[in-house]
Amino acid sequence: MNIKRYWQSILIIIVILVTISTYYLQSSFASDYLPQFTFTKISGDESHIDGITITADYTEQSLAGMYDRIVIEKDHASFTSDLSFIERLDHYDDRIKNYRKEYRSFMRGKLGIYSFYEDEKSLAYADVKWVYGDYVQPDNGSFVIDVLDKETEQVITSFQYDVPNVEDFHWVSVEDVQLVDRKLNITTRNHPKNYEEEMEIHVYTFDLDNQELISDQELLSIPSTNEGQGWTDVVNLNETDNVEPNNYLVLKKMVMEEVRVPEEEYGEYNERSFYEADEVPYGMEVKENQLFAYNYETNEIEEISLPEELQVLMDAATIRPYNDEIYFITSSEDGLEVTSYHIGSQEIGTKQTFDLAITPELNPFIKINNGKMYVVATNQGDNLQQKETNILVTDIHSGETLYEGKLEIKDPNSNQSDYELYIYEINMKD
Repeated sequence: MNIKRYWQSILIIIVILVTISTYYLQSSFASDYLPQFTFTKISGDESHIDGITITADYTEQSLAGMYDRIVIEKDHASFTSDLSFIERLDHYDDRIKNYRKEYRSFMRGKLGIYSFYEDEKSLAYADVKWVYGDYVQPDNGSFVIDVLDKETEQVITSFQYDVPNVEDFHWVSVEDVQLVDRKLNITTRNHPKNYEEEMEIHVYTFDLDNQELISDQELLSIPSTNEGQGWTDVVNLNETDNVEPNNYLVLKKMVMEEVRVPEEEYGEYNERSFYEADEVPYGMEVKENQLFAYNYETNEIEEISLPEELQVLMDAATIRPYNDEIYFITSSEDGLEVTSYHIGSQEIGTKQTFDLAITPELNPFIKINNGKMYVVATNQGDNLQQKETNILVTDIHSGETLYEGKLEIKDPNSNQSDYELYIYEINMKD
């Protein structure tokens, strides 16, 4: 046997075996030391946290600055290090996994949750498929549209349609999909090739029966340059992972400009920036702050003229659209205040205050789903030995507190008393 002939193959096999062995040894070691979390009820009904999943990054003293991904549910928590190599590759949204189980044939080749729409009867999918030539930039792009009847599991319509003026764009990405009266609205973020505009928000409306494009509306655009030093951004306030029917698309347009920091603030500013002590620091200030609402049924967009008491909250508040309402959520040590604004009537609705003290170190993560507001507030300050994670579930309409509790470690050891939990996603399972 000529070993020299096969030495490369043998070396590759050895490396693979060592890598796999190391992977499973590290996973086994980590799983022995990682904690389990539990929801501790303070008040309310625990059924309101059924189906909640909190995704976070976890670290502690023994991990030496390394983070481990964790998904926390009501009765279970799983770390990435607990998963097999194959399971780690399947990192998609739980709803995608459920769709695959229920509609296996329909789901072939479909991934991002932002491309889906679901109601009681239909499951719709829309994305942009790109064709690449000899260069990095795509040569062509087309919409891929599929709609499934959930009851019969039959595909109602399936077609592709070239992106209009595709040669003008570097890239087109889907941000929302809505189905209204057999018309599919696809909201996209387009990046032009010219230097006059940096980004455009479009809504493409398709007639599903005739498989035709009805309209291509450019809602808002961002210029590539601003006067002076500054920048402009358009933020989609609708949650892009929400597949439910929605009446409105709510956009926030911000124009920022560079301003000199007042002299009395030099010291404080230099402590938290890259400026040297003898430099004059500059900061960013909001020059314009506008809200726009696009009606998916009428295909019309209008600027929202907020009352003064809400306009002043535009910078500080967490803003969450839900159905016909926009919720402005502010937090302080006195509690959590929620003010609703009705888009159609252009009037302030309910004002609610919840007894959940939010200190500067508690960073609230807020999600509205099925008429409920979920608040998860975690201490992300420097004093990690005073960790606490508060959970609040309320009825968004009545203001009733449905559940209040804490997220805690079961039987923490000495290392786990000094830990950090960085929460960045909340989802609800059906």
